[in-house]
Amino acid sequence: MKVDPIDYALTEILGRLSSHLSSLQDVTKIIRSLFFTQSLLEEFNLNQQKKLLESSFIQPIKRQSILGANVVGVDGGLLQKSLAGLDIIMTRGVATIFYHKKDKVVAKYFPSENPLPELYMNTSLANKEDVEKLATYKRLTNEYEVAIHSLRKYKPDLLLLDGSIAPLESDKPPSITLQKTYHSVILLAQQLYQESKDLQIPIVGVVKDSRSKVFITVLSLFLPVLLRNGYGIELLNTDYRGILRSSTDTLFLNSLLEKNERSAFIRETLDLGLHNSFHVTRDLTYIKPSTFDLPLRLEFLAGEGFEWQKKEQLIGLITSLCGENEDYALPNVLIEADARARLPQTELESLTKELLIRSGLGSTSLKRRSRTPF
Repeated sequence: MKVDPIDYALTEILGRLSSHLSSLQDVTKIIRSLFFTQSLLEEFNLNQQKKLLESSFIQPIKRQSILGANVVGVDGGLLQKSLAGLDIIMTRGVATIFYHKKDKVVAKYFPSENPLPELYMNTSLANKEDVEKLATYKRLTNEYEVAIHSLRKYKPDLLLLDGSIAPLESDKPPSITLQKTYHSVILLAQQLYQESKDLQIPIVGVVKDSRSKVFITVLSLFLPVLLRNGYGIELLNTDYRGILRSSTDTLFLNSLLEKNERSAFIRETLDLGLHNSFHVTRDLTYIKPSTFDLPLRLEFLAGEGFEWQKKEQLIGLITSLCGENEDYALPNVLIEADARARLPQTELESLTKELLIRSGLGSTSLKRRSRTPF
């Protein structure tokens, strides 16, 4: 009997995934009992050495009432297309403002409920990476500008950014060509942080698809010390090193955490400057608002004058904003902001078609090759 190669490959992949998840559960079960029964981090003074800000890796979340809360969510949409000799970038930044009244939620939008997208066109950059970076800078510019105006206009209790609270270190420009544009993004980020500090309005980045391993990296530094001192020796009967190497934070913590729990805060400093130093220090935690959805990563600016109790309250509020949906965890205000910011692909296709018609160059002069003659 002939074996279908695709079916065989799928069977192999599913088998490895099932084995990995089973081993992951074994490892996280041991680690969970280890840190729930003893304050080992304090005993060995490890949390001070490894930038862990709390005495246990697992912390409970106390949900807060959302009644009376005024919360802003900011998201951005992005489309891009490269023609022969021309790059087209379309972006849209939207802020959704939710006023949680006693019996309903009142929504407002900035700059409007359905704002026109902003369009950027320039002659083709040197390579694909430059184009992708430029598109990211334009999206971040829209989002930061909308966030700044929303802080000033609405004075919310909390502002949520869809994604990281700061540009990523990997967002640095790959070429000199884009350094000026990147620098303008950094200046906007600094302005946003200053507005947050001056108005005493916390801003939090909410990352729903994190591939980070910052939590696992920190955990990997603790485990050898504990094992040498006789704690968690059951781990030696598992492939815990392989599990840690092959897991992301969200996958690992999805098994470690239960609903309404979060990971300990970890402090991380990013160097986002080019010629001049610009460091952003952020405190990271992962929350699990829902039973069957992956944890969300929350990013707070460190040292902005918000006492620890305030952060606990904000986490409780954000968890409540995620609702009680067991299958999907995301704050309601960001779900709405995403829907308003999203750009349909048809808008860019219509623009491209109109551009080709008006250019008078014909449909083949500007288009990149999309098919072969065979």
